[in-house]
Amino acid sequence: MILTWDIIRRTIEVLWIINIAFAVWTVFRSRRSVVATWAWMLVLTVLPGIGFILYLFFGRQLSHDEIFAIQEEQKKVQRHYLAEQRDMLKEHDLLPEKERLPRVRMLSELNLNNDDAILTFDNQVKVFISGPELFDQMITDIKMPKNLSA
Repeated sequence: MILTWDIIRRTIEVLWIINIAFAVWTVFRSRRSVVATWAWMLVLTVLPGIGFILYLFFGRQLSHDEIFAIQEEQKKVQRHYLAEQRDMLKEHDLLPEKERLPRVRMLSELNLNNDDAILTFDNQVKVFISGPELFDQMITDIKMPKNLSA
């Protein structure tokens, strides 16, 4: 009986050491803050199986390759819309009929060609010059239900 418990104890010790080795390798292979590193080390060593599952869902950071792939995809979509709007501006006027003034057309061409700024419509802008007024409006907007279909 003692031999069996000794084998079980040794097996648990070996598994625990393997768990710590995997935890060190998992956490230290990506750059993160010292606090986050120690926190994940604690989670991975105290909760051996569950800790790795938690790490898979919450602890992974995007690699540089993944970040650049996402940025490249966003640039590709933006270039598509820019080309589409430039073609629309050449073929026929991109602006609504009530705003087809020469100055508005020149500004929209300037934004498209120089800043790669896509032209959008139905926008509203309100300039706030005082902080309390801004925060009151933010609280009001948060509390107000929005109709997304409109």
